Amino acid sequence: MQETKVITQYIKTLSFEVPNAPQILIENKEKPNVNLSINLDARKINQDNIYEISLKFGAIAKINEDSTLFDLEIIYCGVFDLSSVKQDVLEQVMLIYCPTLLFPYLRKIISDVTSEAGMNPLQINPIDFAKLYNGRKKSAANNNSDSVSNMDDKSENDN
Repeated sequence: MQETKVITQYIKTLSFEVPNAPQILIENKEKPNVNLSINLDARKINQDNIYEISLKFGAIAKINEDSTLFDLEIIYCGVFDLSSVKQDVLEQVMLIYCPTLLFPYLRKIISDVTSEAGMNPLQINPIDFAKLYNGRKKSAANNNSDSVSNMDDKSENDN
């Protein structure tokens, strides 16, 4: 892999709500249905090939249709110096390699936040960013578009 420098990584935004606390924490014994979404974005910050890679993650856990256990939204970012990355692989580095570096930290934050809120930690399965990238690239080709710099995926997880 060509040299990629991580300049910094940080939580850009974090929102966590337990709208029905404390009753739902005391009375609930059911396993929640958790809807997950992830959105990936990359943007150039300056002319020196410095990029911000953002992972926007959402999770809504419901006990039933009208009872929300929690609602989590987070944007976790990394700033990368990609000046030594060749242009022909820049998109793959931004949308596969960089998010792969960031994801374990995001995953840990999500687990910690849900645990500190008095719930079982939300354990997110690893994400294959290469598979996500290739799927979006194929979809973009079918829609006559070049860019996959904004990728999203929605899934459902029982936790």
